Amino acid sequence: MEIEKVVKQLLKAKEAYYNETPIMSDNEFDKLEDQLKAADPNNEYFSVVGIPTEGKKIKHSIPMLSMNKVKTVKEAVNWFEKLNVESNVVMEPKIDGASGEIFYRNGKLEYVATRGDGGEGRDITHAAKYLSTIPKTISAKCNVYVRGEFYFPKNNPVVKSKLRNNASGILNRKTDLENLKYLKFVAYQLFGIPQKTVSDSLIDLRALGFNIISYNIKDISKLEAEYKFYLDVLRDEWEYETDGMVLVINEIGLHEEIDSRWKVEHHHHYTMALKPPSEGKETQLMGISWGVTRYGSIIPVAVLDPIEVGGVEISRAALNNYQYLLDLKLNIGDKLYIERANDVIPHVSENRSGSTKSNITLKYCPYCNSTLVRDGIHLKCVNKDCGEQKIQQIIFWCSKAEMEGVKEGTVRKLYDTTAIRNIKDLYHLTKHDLAIIPGFALTSITKILNEIEKSRTVTFAKFIERLGIPMVGIKAVESLGIETLEDFMHFNDDTYRTGQEVMDWTSKHMGMFKLLLEELHIIDKVKIEKKSSRGTVCMTGTGPKARKELIADINNKGYEFVDHITNDLGILICEDINGNSSKLQKAKKCGITLMSYEEFFTES
Repeated sequence: MEIEKVVKQLLKAKEAYYNETPIMSDNEFDKLEDQLKAADPNNEYFSVVGIPTEGKKIKHSIPMLSMNKVKTVKEAVNWFEKLNVESNVVMEPKIDGASGEIFYRNGKLEYVATRGDGGEGRDITHAAKYLSTIPKTISAKCNVYVRGEFYFPKNNPVVKSKLRNNASGILNRKTDLENLKYLKFVAYQLFGIPQKTVSDSLIDLRALGFNIISYNIKDISKLEAEYKFYLDVLRDEWEYETDGMVLVINEIGLHEEIDSRWKVEHHHHYTMALKPPSEGKETQLMGISWGVTRYGSIIPVAVLDPIEVGGVEISRAALNNYQYLLDLKLNIGDKLYIERANDVIPHVSENRSGSTKSNITLKYCPYCNSTLVRDGIHLKCVNKDCGEQKIQQIIFWCSKAEMEGVKEGTVRKLYDTTAIRNIKDLYHLTKHDLAIIPGFALTSITKILNEIEKSRTVTFAKFIERLGIPMVGIKAVESLGIETLEDFMHFNDDTYRTGQEVMDWTSKHMGMFKLLLEELHIIDKVKIEKKSSRGTVCMTGTGPKARKELIADINNKGYEFVDHITNDLGILICEDINGNSSKLQKAKKCGITLMSYEEFFTES
């Protein structure tokens, strides 16, 4: 397998998922992750949590990490046996919503934040006044952090599908917040009030006035029966959508000791998610619908004889790319197995007709009639004047610029009237351009023009994020040493994947980039703080102490600990200097000083 391409595909899928437009099913995503883990278990991809946060940010005092997962009861039991601890397990539903954190200072609510990238979340304190399930004050007169999940109940009156996406979407809105009152918050974790067990913490959360997650305390030997009961009964009975069960070691005192045995980046080791099999059903392929992305990739979608899966009628299902269509050997009339994991896009997982070859071909772009070319797994339209590509580029920009009211339908109407042909044209729209479109009242026209004008002023960091370069957000820009527009335009360092993505993008889209600069007001550059210290230090492999203790020791020696390898890293501490971890390989390539744990900590 080509590891770089798989990583890129996974990161694009993750970004799409968190931005409410999933491009593959949970099942396909998991399979792709499993393939990468088998081929390159130390790949830095596995240290990525969530996606970078937009808007006002709040730093989590304790990182909100993701979860490791297994797919069978046997694998879950193996995980527990590997831990070799004396403890029961707390079994909870894995709610398919939007994770968040609430902070109380001396009993008063101070902020509410999303998980974001695990280190920083978005400030959504405004949502608290709409949610009856968030107490405004609590009885504990100390600093208390409550973590849990925001979700739309299945029986809510306003959202009937894509509950997780809608929960995430409404929390990130700045206007039209009335539907927040239908959102709920359920708590599952408490910091600030010491307890011996997870179950005691849940009891405390209930006493503080929170709705708490459903839970059972069981011996691991009871897991198979509990999981079957979840699949057969509870999954349908619970008011929230779920994506499996979460298993947590009940004895909190064991958590840090367990984590100290392995590297903690993406997930903790004292908890595990047991994922359910996807729901599915067989149906017939009636045809293929073709879409095009903003950069010309042609995306096939299976048109199906309608079926009902998980209470939802399905008539279309994702195929993701042309190569996947060929790999499935699809032909019109074939019997396909369609999977739907909770509320994600339905996915074609299997062709059950026994076809030996696909006879489905496409020679010309369905939108501009240009001749298509193969580009890896995709068919591609290379016509830069393709109308649909331009529409998709404008839609993406409006979304990233948070232009409330400038939705896909509006963009298509403006394009049809020739009022716009590219992103630059948005900034030259007039009231007359909008007034000739049926259904646009004066208030709507004024709002749209105001939103467009407001987006004209943008920070350097936000501007780069709006470009939609794969894997490249503010953190990547900082790590690459890009501080100004000139740095970005002339960047030429392919050491890292993010750098390669910047170079690839600028080589193809510099014309559009310069046109945008004519319309926008860039108000600052990336600010990179250089801390006064003996230098930066990163770690790889297992050290002689718990990770938190090692970081404290590094800081006490006058160094600054960092999580990732950068060109200006001072020292990489290694379990084995001759090992082959991805961090070690990058450090060697960059000429970074390597030291064993013993060497570093005995150095004066």
